[in-house]
Amino acid sequence: GAGGGVGGGAGGGAVYVYGGATLWASYVKRSFHVCGHGMGPMMAAGASRTEGCAAQGAVGPFPYAAGTLEVLSMPLARWVVSQPAVVEFVRRARGSGVPSKWDIGEDTVLGMWVHEAPFALTCLHWGWDKIHDLCFLCKDKAQLWKPITTQSVVVHIKGHQANPKNFHDIHRNFTRICSGECLRKHLPFDVPSLADLCSRGNIRQAYSKCTAL
Repeated sequence: GAGGGVGGGAGGGAVYVYGGATLWASYVKRSFHVCGHGMGPMMAAGASRTEGCAAQGAVGPFPYAAGTLEVLSMPLARWVVSQPAVVEFVRRARGSGVPSKWDIGEDTVLGMWVHEAPFALTCLHWGWDKIHDLCFLCKDKAQLWKPITTQSVVVHIKGHQANPKNFHDIHRNFTRICSGECLRKHLPFDVPSLADLCSRGNIRQAYSKCTAL
């Protein structure tokens, strides 16, 4: 897609695409922890300063596709898993102990690996109206919890919600709310490319990947 990077070298003309619904953070590889979390780049940059992420050796801030849906093109996935730094990170994370030293934040780490790639690409943000956590009574008005709407494409069912009745009810609601023309509707990305993202406000000051343009 237009928002993907085109890799050279062994990848030839491979298109590298990474997308979903994005959050932002920095990450400290040494201690396997997320630092400076935020809903967007400026919030994450502010949190990074407050938490002293740079002094801890953190990478970022960078966007990552939240675990609700993480999409990578096959060429990008192949590139990521072939990197010695990724292999070494996984080796250290597994360690010799049980449980693993690294047991949470795989979506953030994947975003970090893509951020460190030498390609002009970012995590394409489809939008939290399209990919979101699912609420039932919807009394909690937090941003990531939404009922099914005509914009919903992927809904995240939490562990305590995962039972046959809920799965069947969700399928029926999707069918009732969105069928026919609704299913064929084009739903644009809120952030369709690195260039688009870096053209907004002061994002260039907070997001180092903009220098790739």
